[in-house]
Formats: sequence, C-alpha cells, structure tokens
Amino acid sequence: MKILYFSNMVEDYLSDNIFYGLRKKFGADVIDLPKKEIMYKNYKSDKEVYGNGFTMWKLLDDIEVDRENNYEKMKNNEYDYVFFSSIYRQQLYIAMFINEGLFKNLKSKFVFLDGEDDGFPTVYDTIQYGTYFKRENPYNYKGINIIGLSIPGEKVQDKPEPKTRLFSTHVQCFEAFKISWISQNCTNQKVFTKEEDYYKDLSISRYGITMKKSGWDTPRHMENAAHYVVNCIYQGEQKPKDVHPFGFVDMENCILWNTPEELISKLQQVEKANIYDRLSTASHE
Repeated sequence: MKILYFSNMVEDYLSDNIFYGLRKKFGADVIDLPKKEIMYKNYKSDKEVYGNGFTMWKLLDDIEVDRENNYEKMKNNEYDYVFFSSIYRQQLYIAMFINEGLFKNLKSKFVFLDGEDDGFPTVYDTIQYGTYFKRENPYNYKGINIIGLSIPGEKVQDKPEPKTRLFSTHVQCFEAFKISWISQNCTNQKVFTKEEDYYKDLSISRYGITMKKSGWDTPRHMENAAHYVVNCIYQGEQKPKDVHPFGFVDMENCILWNTPEELISKLQQVEKANIYDRLSTASHE
C-alpha cells in the first residue's frame, strides 16, 4: 500500500490523527509531503505549538522516507491513495489537480479530509473525485462521510490510579467556576508545560469539566476518558446524536449538566450510590 499524504504545516488534530495511524500501519510507504516535522520525536522548535504539542505530536520515529520526485511518481500512478489531509488549507492544490485533469486521469484513489469546525464542506465539488471525510455534517450534505478525532493508543492509561483530586486542574468552562471547589482549586489558564504533568493531573482526578468549543469533538473528552476521568459535559444534551464523540450516556459513563446546582446534585448522587468506579471504568471503555 503506497500512500502520498499531502500534509500541512499547522497542528491539525484530524489531519495528524490520520497520518499517525497510517504511518504506524504502513511505515515508510506513507509519504508525508512536505515532511510534517512536529510529528517526529526529534522535533525541536522554539515556536509555540497548539496545546503545547501534548497527546498527538512528537511521537513517530524519523524513519527514512522517499520524498523525491513524488509529483512525477504520482503522475505515473505509483500511489494507491493520495490524501489531501486538510482540504481547507489545500484548495490551491485541488484547483491545480482539477485544472490539469489529474483527478480524472490518475488511477490513484483520492481521500479528502475536512477537519474544520464549520458545518459547511470546504470544497464540496471534490466528492465527485474521491471520498470526502468531515468532522461534522449538521446540514446533511450528501456524499459526506462523518469522521471523528482520536488519540494514540499509547496515550491510554492501562489501569486507574488512586483519585486524590475532585476535578482536574485545567477548566475552560466559566460556568463551572461558580462551584466553590473549582474556583479555589482550578484555573482556566494554561498551567502545564510538560505532558507528563498534565497526564498525572488527569490520572489523580475524579472528574473533568468539558464542553463544546468550536465543535463538540474535542481531544479533552478522550484525554479524560483515557485516564479514567469521568467527563462532566456542560450542556452535553445539546450535542446532536450524529456528531462525534458517540456513546455518551448520562450517569453511566459521563455526567451531563446545565447548571452548577445540577452538577453538584449529580456528583452527590454518584457518591451516595457508590457508583464512581463504575462510571470511571465505563468512561475509560
């Protein structure tokens, strides 16, 4: 399986999720063009990266990959698949392919990834040339395949640790700060500069506050679940059923809440019924 993966220089969860998985499965037969430097363990830079580069980046071995004459090789049909990993940022590439008739004349299969939060497809016309994956499709465009974010399996905690904190430290939801414990023990500022410290904080925390950001599908949900943290999702019942992440069930593997009073009440129910371990395990599963 030979794959040409048109990358982009921005930290992009969906694009980088998929590249990570393909490289792990097919090795050097997956050619990132240009080389996505932040994906490799030897990446060093003074520039600030999204999320401090936690969870998704700087994980791959910098193996030898043939990035020479890839355009010519592509025109010679040497690749089984060609991925446009961030269709929003690669519209000029796509226009060139259309103008040169490459989509119609090449034997390669084309895959388009649209990781933008906007509900509208970026280049809808491309569905006629290949397979179009988008994070959310609230307006039910035909031909759009729904795809969700993921985190590497190597970032999933094997077994729970003793939980000594009520909530994890970093809380982005302002409504949650009406709860006194959170206002006294949490912050909405970036507090962790090392990934191991961030994960340690999760591993000892019982609950983690999450919410819709630009979209519902955020890595925080999975980072929490990966460390046996029960997601407490602000206004979570508003998430459409066909939008990732799937599988949230209130008071079974997460807690959905609208007001601080409701969240406190549900936490008290969990403790009174002694079902936290069950929720935590279900969250991890």
